[in-house]
Amino acid sequence: MIKVSIWLWFSLMRELKRLGNNTRESGAFLVGKKGSRKISSYLPYTMFDPNCLDSGIVRFSSNGQVRLSKYCREHNLTVLADVHTHPGSSTQQSYADKTHPMVNRKGHIAYIIPFYAKGMWPLFSGVSFYEYQGDFEWTKAMKPKITLL
Repeated sequence: MIKVSIWLWFSLMRELKRLGNNTRESGAFLVGKKGSRKISSYLPYTMFDPNCLDSGIVRFSSNGQVRLSKYCREHNLTVLADVHTHPGSSTQQSYADKTHPMVNRKGHIAYIIPFYAKGMWPLFSGVSFYEYQGDFEWTKAMKPKITLL
């Protein structure tokens, strides 16, 4: 189970809403110190690939992946999960979501937030949680894979 402070979660929702500007998807990596299950910060996708949101959906480049890996290595961080938004109420994985995991590692957790992260109260309302099984297979979790602190 991943842990996050309520303040960090609300800050993340505000940032996703700002980045998407109610017109496009946005996203971030949720990171923590190596060996920890607590999210210490979030890193917007645009920090590593400034153009990844330009098409309206997330298209994260391999150069962005290299920059993310380098950043995590230099700061002793690990990606615990990733989160991105969808425009409406549907938080089902798209074909692109399924076939392009942001972290290609078994057990990686991906969150999909509805309505471009507008009005995220109550917490996790409408959010979908997916766990990567490898070989482009995902399992949708019935319960959140996150606990608020």
